[in-house]
Amino acid sequence: MSDERGAARTPPDESLSICIPACNEARGIRVMLESVFAQAYGGDLEVIVLANGCTDGTEDVVREFAQRRPVRLLVTEVRGKPNAWNRLLDEARNNLVVFADADVTLAENALDALVSRIGAADRPVAVGALSRPETKDCDYLTRILNPPSPDHGGIVGRLYIVDRVALRAELGEHGYDGMPRDVIHEDGWISVLLGPTRWTIEPSAIVDFCPARWFELLRVERRYVRAERQFREEYAHLLAGRADEALWLNETREQRWARRRERWRTARTAGERLGIVLNYFAKRIIRGLAERQVSREKKLPLDQAFERSGSMECRAPEKNPGAARAERSDGC
Repeated sequence: MSDERGAARTPPDESLSICIPACNEARGIRVMLESVFAQAYGGDLEVIVLANGCTDGTEDVVREFAQRRPVRLLVTEVRGKPNAWNRLLDEARNNLVVFADADVTLAENALDALVSRIGAADRPVAVGALSRPETKDCDYLTRILNPPSPDHGGIVGRLYIVDRVALRAELGEHGYDGMPRDVIHEDGWISVLLGPTRWTIEPSAIVDFCPARWFELLRVERRYVRAERQFREEYAHLLAGRADEALWLNETREQRWARRRERWRTARTAGERLGIVLNYFAKRIIRGLAERQVSREKKLPLDQAFERSGSMECRAPEKNPGAARAERSDGC
């Protein structure tokens, strides 16, 4: 993963569209929206929330917030993150589009950092933020499994920015007019589509999130394993001979180990080093269990694949063609 910076920068006042898909996020979306409007960003912000198939009053929370801040609410009964992604990309009015989960908070200057990086001389198509788990109130095992230092080498759906024109060109080059609706891991699919040279991570763009608790991690890991299987079986043409170890990561196994060694070197106490060791072996065990469970599964129908993935989509998109007519758009 390259960390080079070009001399040319996108003007810091370029207009952005902030797109937030939300399925039953009434509890946290207000805090997330507050973190967006707390950004000291100099350009115009268009904020769009797509409530897809919510049953917990997410739309009401957004409408109440929109009385104080300019937020556009879209409502649809058609669930599924790929459907939400396609709809939001179409609805956005600006070329630079930021996708963010509804249950995160943006750290200070996160948007500035993303825009500056996508405007660099090498002009990546997409730039991802680093995820920082909020574990202060979590139990010990959850803290061990979610170290405070961000540790990933791929685009994570919690926060990333895309150049819409360049992204649509990439989609068209591979014969797509949008994200396929059966994609299990949407941000991983974008990384696979673009390949390792067209996207990067901006370390100074930070997004905070509440991590999965230790007993939820097996379910989360099964989703990753299913997504990897889907990439190899259904989207192998996008992998272009990429090594199995880096399906959607922008780093090699050696680079990943280098990051781990750096974490070990900078650990300040014996407790931190013990946590690093426990983290490594616990994740190996969880990964092994997930792979064995998924290997015993038959290929799932689309609706079951979404339900078992444990992702925010809740379930697969409706197959009824009339469902699209149930969509409505509320300008708030």
